[in-house]
Amino acid sequence: QAPTAALHRSMIAAMKCGMLAITLLLLSAKTPAGLKMRTSDCPLCVAEDNCCMACADVRGQNPGSRYCLDACLGAHPGDDFGEAWFVEADRKMKYRADLDANIRKIGMELAAGD
Repeated sequence: QAPTAALHRSMIAAMKCGMLAITLLLLSAKTPAGLKMRTSDCPLCVAEDNCCMACADVRGQNPGSRYCLDACLGAHPGDDFGEAWFVEADRKMKYRADLDANIRKIGMELAAGD
């Protein structure tokens, strides 16, 4: 029985070695499609970058300014980053600022017990 057990262990070791070799081969194989998938840009990130660059052109702001970063929230591929985009962004930013001010006011009133 000992020779059979040794043969069985040898066969299992050979199968494990073969599976390891196949796995390493598959992991090291690089297809052009696989490379493209890993190196392509995030579409939403590109849209936001394009919006920030348009912000510099349309509004004369630094692309990395708080204004441009806030104005470009929600940018998507295919959006038109012209004057209309930034007019709407201004409206949204004013709405958010007004909402924040109202919440602070309510908080102060609650804290004062009014």
